[in-house]
Amino acid sequence: MRFLHAALFGSIFVTGCAGVAPTKNITTKTIDKPSLNSIQREELGNALIEYSTLKTQKSMRVMEQWGMNSRNKDLPSQTLRPIGIGEKFSMFYIDQVPTDYAEQPRRICYDSQDGVFFYTNRFGVCDLIAKFLINSGPVKVEAADYIDFGLPQPKTELIYLGKNGTTIKLLYREKSGEQLMNVLEQEIQYNLSEGNIIGFKGARLEILSSSNRDIEYKVLSKFNK
Repeated sequence: MRFLHAALFGSIFVTGCAGVAPTKNITTKTIDKPSLNSIQREELGNALIEYSTLKTQKSMRVMEQWGMNSRNKDLPSQTLRPIGIGEKFSMFYIDQVPTDYAEQPRRICYDSQDGVFFYTNRFGVCDLIAKFLINSGPVKVEAADYIDFGLPQPKTELIYLGKNGTTIKLLYREKSGEQLMNVLEQEIQYNLSEGNIIGFKGARLEILSSSNRDIEYKVLSKFNK
């Protein structure tokens, strides 16, 4: 009889297994600032022009210190990497973990109804048995975009480096590759006594005023794409 009860109990939970569809809804967001022909002011070290693209996926951000065991909140607030979305359960990957977390699984499930996280079962599936055995307890989350740095995400910017006499210094920087680790930099200088409109790689700026603290300018045209 005890075996029968256990079997029935197990069958009830097994029927609670939920399919999780792979997430592939990657969106490209473009940052292209500032707007043309508007007066801008930036401090030393800031970008005067920035153009970048970000590959993002719909996900969620955990808004508090939390943990996969409700009694041990050892994980920092973070945006989770989406793996798959289901009607009841969704699956995510934890990117940010403490140094002593190496042996713990990082692929986790989320129950949107109860607002709790839990580990997958040994088959890598989200089910009610796994949720029943151990879970995070209710965790505060909000919708967020996950930026996938594993995908190409070029970034181009022109940075103000200061002024020496009538000469201003700028840094042209290109970043690309995973985690934006590939960097190309070129320092450039312009003597404003020869004119206050400067240009580089298709970008044109009108310099209105400048010092070693900040610079006021207009962007007349952007970088060549």
